[in-house]
Amino acid sequence: MTRLLARKIWEETKKTWHIAGPATLTGVFQSSIPFVTAAFVGHLGKVELAAVSIAQNVIEGFAYGTMDASLKPIKKMEGGGGA
Repeated sequence: MTRLLARKIWEETKKTWHIAGPATLTGVFQSSIPFVTAAFVGHLGKVELAAVSIAQNVIEGFAYGTMDASLKPIKKMEGGGGA
């Protein structure tokens, strides 16, 4: 009984990682894009690196602002309010 349960748990774990593994790697790689970009552009010069850094911050700020603004109505519907 214990071996059967352990085997079923192992099979489910493999199935879960089959789905979650690529999703996890995608998240890691997407998070590393700004660092890789800065490393490449850093070889061009200080002004270019500063320009890319500013552009990345503006894009991230716009993206997070859009996500936050779109979630506020949902938070209100659930009674969470939202600041």
